[in-house]
Amino acid sequence: MKALAFPTLLLVPCFLSLSASTAYSYEPIVSMAGEHRIVTPMDQPIEILASADQTDGKMGFLIIEGKPGQGPGPAITMTKTSQTLYVLEGTYEFHVGSKVFEGGPGTFLSVDAGQSHGFINKTAGKMLVVFSPGGYEQFFVDWDARDGLVPGPELGALENKYGVTRPAP
Repeated sequence: MKALAFPTLLLVPCFLSLSASTAYSYEPIVSMAGEHRIVTPMDQPIEILASADQTDGKMGFLIIEGKPGQGPGPAITMTKTSQTLYVLEGTYEFHVGSKVFEGGPGTFLSVDAGQSHGFINKTAGKMLVVFSPGGYEQFFVDWDARDGLVPGPELGALENKYGVTRPAP
């Protein structure tokens, strides 16, 4: 019986196959405390840590502070972006579909585009918020630029521009 011949494999360490000129879609972002852009629609401080412009559209990072009763409410649907929330301080009432729960520091929530969700501050609080892809952070900049714009039809039109829908009252 004839022995089978297998080709000899040349194993090359994987580090040799990496290109020395790796292309990145965005440059590293470093900003120190006190350097972040802050907008304050309805006197609610929102710190923009990184925007879609800085991340090649991939993400937007914010820290949102709120007082009791603030928040988008129990039911919004973001049609263009997913949203991830991480509670840093305070207590929030979260709504995800038909489920309602309270969460404090360390609570993590991530919802994909098209999923109904929302929150209401139960106490003063602070959350890290990530939008993917980025871009929704510009909603807060535009809202802040329209000094005095409060919830209602005009704010609803701005929300619609950024892909947010709410159930009919």
